[in-house]
This record gives sequence, structure tokens and C-alpha cells, in this order.
Amino acid sequence: MSLAAWRVDNDGKDEAVRMAEISEMMGASVKSSTASTYRTAVKYFQELFGVIGLENKPSLRQLQDYCKALIDKRPPIKASTIHMYLGAIKTEVEVKCMDCVSQAHSKLLKRLIDGGTSLRDSRLGIDTTVVKRAELVDDEVLGKLASLQLVPGSPNDQTRSAALLAVVFVMRFADVPNIRCDDITVRESPEETLVLLRVYSTKTNPVEERQTACQSGARKACTKPFCLAHYLKLRKNTCGRGSEKVFPVLTKANFIGKLKHLAKQEFPDLDVDKLTNHSLRRTGAAKLSALGVAGEEVRLAGHWQSSVWQTYAESGIRARTKTHSDLILG
Repeated sequence: MSLAAWRVDNDGKDEAVRMAEISEMMGASVKSSTASTYRTAVKYFQELFGVIGLENKPSLRQLQDYCKALIDKRPPIKASTIHMYLGAIKTEVEVKCMDCVSQAHSKLLKRLIDGGTSLRDSRLGIDTTVVKRAELVDDEVLGKLASLQLVPGSPNDQTRSAALLAVVFVMRFADVPNIRCDDITVRESPEETLVLLRVYSTKTNPVEERQTACQSGARKACTKPFCLAHYLKLRKNTCGRGSEKVFPVLTKANFIGKLKHLAKQEFPDLDVDKLTNHSLRRTGAAKLSALGVAGEEVRLAGHWQSSVWQTYAESGIRARTKTHSDLILG
């Protein structure tokens, strides 16, 4: 169909049909694994205010009442969980209403959740003392980083790609800036592109090996928004010298600042202020655990020599406990 013919067809469509098609396309941008984690949050909202859509876009008051209802719910819901639920509703607003919750309203709602849960816990005598751990990278941030269209090898591309590499490989970021082109080995077949990465002088081992593969081999083009295997293959092929660093603009000292700057520049409505270098390794472990990856596999992915990985993956492991009732009772 020519563009002229498409325009005639599109202009003749009922507006509700046109918007439904757009909403369906936007909904396809949310991974099924991510969408499954949104179900409880969306169910709670629908119980209060009905199904989110073009005819029922949540107001600030409804979002405030939603947060307050979750704060008042018993047994108590942790602040971090309420923040996650609110993030799910904000994504629903984007997909179903083609709109965004403003940055100003997001800040108000964050303050409401933090203050409300603190007041509630104080009144209930709940001990909120927790071990300080690195903030997890939000699923929405990961998805949007992966979808960014950046010039290969540019400073922003290096920042984005290094962050995703550290998450996928469950790596300490201190080890990422030292990766050189010689550390990458590419093995390509018609069915698969396999990339091996050797990481030297880590905190726990003289050398560690990571690997990633893309099922789009030599015969088929990769269509992923961001493919780690093909990114590393490209960097390997474009390096001037084998000793050249894969991420030359990054150091342990400047990385988190560059990542926050990039995120705020590209998606100003998302909160990334609490992220640290260690957020990436912890996010990788938590995501793998939440997706049901076996504990031993998570431990090996991060090259842990003890059970300390469980503290990194705690939130992901806890998220899986919601299925225990079905497992036990059927």
C-alpha cells in the first residue's frame, strides 16, 4: 500500500479504532515478562477506579488515593513495592491513554508513598531498619535504555551499552571499563552468533568468562533493539588495536554520573537519582531470580564463590513467592 493510499484509509477510520490500533502497538513494547509483574498493581487499581483507558485516564487525585489505599492496606505493603505498583500504573497510562504522568506529579506521589509508609510503620511499631543495598535499575529504565537509537561507539552509546552489559553479565562495574577488544572472542555459525568475554583481575578471580549468544546467526539479520552479542561483535571488528578499550570514555569514577545524565536527558520523568555502580550487578541477579532462573545458575553467572548472591537477588526471589500458594494448593 502506498503512503497516499494508507492516508486515505487511515483518515476514514473511526477514531476509536485508530486509537485502539496505536494502543495495541504501544502495548507490544512491554515485554511479556514485565507485563506479568504488573498484574497485581493493575488489579488493585481496577478494583478502585475501573479499567484504565482513553475514557478513564487516571487523575492525580485517583493516583493519590491509589497510593493511600496501598499504604493503608493490611498486612502492610512495603514502600518499595508500592513504588513498583505505581510504576506499573504509569506504564499503563502511557500504553492505554497515550499520555504520561508528569514529572511534577511523580515527585508528589513519591513523597506521599515515602511519608505515608514511614508514618504508618511508626504507628504500627514496624521496624524499618534495613541493610543498605544498592538501588535496583527499574524495568522501565532498562527497557528504554535498550531501545535508544544511538551512534555506535559514541559516549552515550558506550554508557548505555556498558550499563546493559553489566546487568546481563551480573558484573561489578569496576571491571567493565577495563575490558579490551582482545578480551572478546566471536564464534559465528549460520544459526548462532556466540560471543565469549574474558574479564581479568576481578575482586574474586584472576580471570572470569562470560558468554552471550544471539540466535540470529550469519544467515539472518538480528532485529532486537539492542543485542549484546552483536554489539560486542561490532566493537571487536571496529577496534583499531586489540589493546583498545571497548568503553574508553568510562571509568569507575565517572560512570554513574554519565548514566544518570543520559537517563535524565532521554527520559526525564524516570527517577534514577539513587542508582550506584553496584546497582547493575544487583539488578542482574534480581532480574534472573524473578524470572525463575535457578540459584546455582545465578551464582555462576555472577561468579560468586558463596551464597552472598542471595542478598543481591533477594527482591527477585521474594517476588517468586507469590506463586507458592498455587504450587502447594494447586
